[in-house]
Amino acid sequence: EKSGSLISAATIDREEVCDNQVICKLNCDIIVYTSISAGSYDILKVISVLVEIQDINDNIPEFPSGTVALSIPESN
Repeated sequence: EKSGSLISAATIDREEVCDNQVICKLNCDIIVYTSISAGSYDILKVISVLVEIQDINDNIPEFPSGTVALSIPESN
């Protein structure tokens, strides 16, 4: 409530949700529960939010070759 941070129950794959879009936003309904007794919950409220999904580096980089030969002259 104070930080604005959300934790998802599962990993959200940005590439799967938004393909190659520059900005990835997802409309979500967040259900806020309150405990009324041990193991028993009542819904307190439902909040509609717009979540921006940021990418993490979850893909191993791929290069066309294992090595690259460079020649750098000392003068221009």
